[in-house]
Amino acid sequence: MKKRWLAALGVFVMAASPASVCANEEAGGTPVRQEAVLAQEQEQPEAVPTQEQAQSETVETQVQTEDVQNDSVQPGSVVPDQTVIRRVLDTLGKEEYRKTFEFLADGAVITEGYKGDAGRGLQQVLVDLGCEIAVDGAVGAKTMEALHHTEAVFGFDPSDQVDLELYSRLLPLAFLAVEDAEAGEEETVPAAEDAEAGEEETVPAAGDAEAGEEDETGRISREELQEEYDKAGGAGYSDYLQACLLAAQGRYYSAREMFEKSGYGDSAERAASCAEPLPETGEIRHHPDIQGSDVSLTFTVHTTDESRGTCFKVFNPDGEEICTVLVRGGDSATVHVPAGTYRIMDGTGYEWYGSTETFGPDGKYAWLTFSEDENSRYDAVLDYGAYELEVNVAQLEDGAVSVGTSGVGWDESDSVS
Repeated sequence: MKKRWLAALGVFVMAASPASVCANEEAGGTPVRQEAVLAQEQEQPEAVPTQEQAQSETVETQVQTEDVQNDSVQPGSVVPDQTVIRRVLDTLGKEEYRKTFEFLADGAVITEGYKGDAGRGLQQVLVDLGCEIAVDGAVGAKTMEALHHTEAVFGFDPSDQVDLELYSRLLPLAFLAVEDAEAGEEETVPAAEDAEAGEEETVPAAGDAEAGEEDETGRISREELQEEYDKAGGAGYSDYLQACLLAAQGRYYSAREMFEKSGYGDSAERAASCAEPLPETGEIRHHPDIQGSDVSLTFTVHTTDESRGTCFKVFNPDGEEICTVLVRGGDSATVHVPAGTYRIMDGTGYEWYGSTETFGPDGKYAWLTFSEDENSRYDAVLDYGAYELEVNVAQLEDGAVSVGTSGVGWDESDSVS
């Protein structure tokens, strides 16, 4: 017997026994765009300092460019020098990065089929840059696909092997990604506890060198690295790279804003490509390690506006995203999850910016609430069986129990206090 939650006039309701849900909430979940914002044909950027001019501005050359033509460079053509790379390695402080660097510095290359420690350092860089691959040292088809995706996002020429030059381009970008992740790390699920108090780990923050430390290389801050990029690539180049980085992480609305701010090279075209048509109705993403068919959960959106999407994100109480579902107006989609307790975010809008930033600031967002109890208001307990969540229901059914929403702004749509 299917258990239904029903809702009308902006109210979510849940039937008394394990039921299904319906709502008339102009809010939707968090969609996911899996396609990369591909690098488009590069235009010549505005005139920038030559390599010699950039070198003359600093005692120690931090970044060098290749193929400098007519005082300008193409996006993707700046290669940090070895001093910068060693400072990045010191700041990151992880052996897998260093082992890969040393392996490639000896003249070796990494190609598909390679297995070893150097492969782990490459894979970790790609993961830092937003790719979802295993970090096991075995460089297979998935690793190479992730590499080509990353090269396309940053405007690099495609390569079937990784040498020291390519790794030297990728590593500082991974450093910037790690810095961003540490600076903005927050829990995503309402009422879920943060990580243990005081737990801060993994990568040393840039600029945290011990007082008085002045070795020849030392650590590097993101501000210093960005300055070096702008010296070598010209005004706006570091912003352009930051926009590419945001796109690589699936943060397409933020990437659009940064491309527009940069004004570098093909920024206008890249900005325009950050929004795309709504995906088709269906499950967009599912946690690879959390599988099960104990519960069937169907999402239905009652509206004739097919151009508007509603996206539902399902989390467990620990904050792990279990699945993401996009439903176009008038459609339904079903997912299967293990029995348990879940929390559901929905969002709605027209322009699609990927699963992380969904519909951008023009969308509407809310967490579903299933109880008046402050300790469990966001908890949807799904026992074995079939459930249905319906949005924009015209009339409630008998035996339904009211369920509500907790609306949030876009800048708060990944956390609720």
